[in-house]
Amino acid sequence: MMDNARECAWLRFALGEKRGQGYAKDALRSFLNFLFTEGTHRVEAEVYEFNTVSLGLLESLGFKKEGLKRKAHFDGARYVDV
Repeated sequence: MMDNARECAWLRFALGEKRGQGYAKDALRSFLNFLFTEGTHRVEAEVYEFNTVSLGLLESLGFKKEGLKRKAHFDGARYVDV
């Protein structure tokens, strides 16, 4: 999703059973390159606190943790941070 001026993008992704095979890193690297080449100023992502794989992936692509939404997602049993 992007804002109307196409300067800020919000990122969400999921791979399910293909997780851990490098597809997300390659695809996201290419997509981010495209966005910044097209003039996007900022890309944001939200990740559940328990999703350490995605947190590591985003860090490896240059994302920095800027904030925490406390208890913002109910996983069916408990509220977790995002």
